[in-house]
Amino acid sequence: MHIGIIGLPNSTKTTIFNALTHSQVETARYSTGQVEIHTATVRVPDPRVDRLAAMFRPRKTTWAQIQYNDIGGLRVGIGQEGGLGGPLLNAVAQNDAFLHVVRAFQDEGVPHPNGGVDPAHDLEAMDFELLFSDLVIVERSLERLAGQLAKKKVYPERQADETLLALLLRFKETLERETPLRDLDLNPEELVAARGYRFLTQKPVLVVLNVGDQGSDDPADYASYRHRRSEVICLRGGLEMEIAQLDAEEAALFLAEYGIPEYDAGVLADVKENADFFEAAARACKPELGKMVSNWFMTEVMRLLSESGAGVDACALTPAALAELVTLVDEGVINGPTAKELLPEVFAKGGSPRAIVDERGLAQVSDVSMLEAFIAQVFAENAKTVADFHAGKKAAAGFLVGQVMKLSKGKADPKQVGRLVAERLAEGQ
Repeated sequence: MHIGIIGLPNSTKTTIFNALTHSQVETARYSTGQVEIHTATVRVPDPRVDRLAAMFRPRKTTWAQIQYNDIGGLRVGIGQEGGLGGPLLNAVAQNDAFLHVVRAFQDEGVPHPNGGVDPAHDLEAMDFELLFSDLVIVERSLERLAGQLAKKKVYPERQADETLLALLLRFKETLERETPLRDLDLNPEELVAARGYRFLTQKPVLVVLNVGDQGSDDPADYASYRHRRSEVICLRGGLEMEIAQLDAEEAALFLAEYGIPEYDAGVLADVKENADFFEAAARACKPELGKMVSNWFMTEVMRLLSESGAGVDACALTPAALAELVTLVDEGVINGPTAKELLPEVFAKGGSPRAIVDERGLAQVSDVSMLEAFIAQVFAENAKTVADFHAGKKAAAGFLVGQVMKLSKGKADPKQVGRLVAERLAEGQ
């Protein structure tokens, strides 16, 4: 299987490529703008294959493999300039699926090409380039096919060509609405007919929001992407790239006991004080929250330790307090952004996160009537954005969710907001 890693310049594509493949390709502050492709093949771990190999001892054991292709050279406007063609188009089109990397964090050392980080805009911009490329191919094919049908009145393949013409017209209408082809319902015959064109927007896509070291783990905080055969996840790209080089054996204890990823376990096992703190915090929570505790420790707590220059045994934060904070988020009492604002205070001064939340009224708003009031105000103040959504710009939903969160001063339950906004938009409001 071939997966193409795509994204705009300085989107941190190569960082994600290094994390996935354990490669060490140089990551530059500035994009060259040239077509450049890095390739690496990785084996897909499969315990079933390992067990079978141990039982039957074959002369050769073959695991499934994935080839990742880090593709540089894509940028805003390249399709309209005729640039998405030749070697670049071939490099992109040969993949079975896309891993679309979108930068969702600020870094003054790595300037964003557009002057500011806007994940929803960047996601929409790259989609437009792929849509435009497909539209060019469709229009050229339609012109050729229509000419052939007009020239030859009777020939053996005429019925098949007429069927293909109707399918391409349907594709053209879909693309002109700025909707990817993977959103269409196609029967097996139509899928076979479209296969030879290698349409870019027909391929499955995983959108990876690189949130840096301090970002949210909830994709709804950055963008909305409601398309078929598509998923959106948040990833701490730089951290993942660094820990991809660690020895997995050091992490065995954490992997077995808390079910956390191999890379996370390697970092936690590297310093005994950190390992002891994590174990105590994880044991103070429900067993299934081990991964969540490791996420908070490796990102937020380690950032605070780095800024303070102190070890975990010298700060006022206790394992019990971290466990309490994680539990509050898991129970939905507070959301992630509120927890991140609260953690530095508990880190510096100690105390009970639950007591502080109760005392200051920081609990997140989950009441549907209150959230609907916020949403109604946002929709009224952003009528053009709502109209853009109904005109086919699906990324506008993410902007509306963000405005509701802003209006609620970050207290609204983001998952509830996302669901209610989606329902309201589906009703045509």
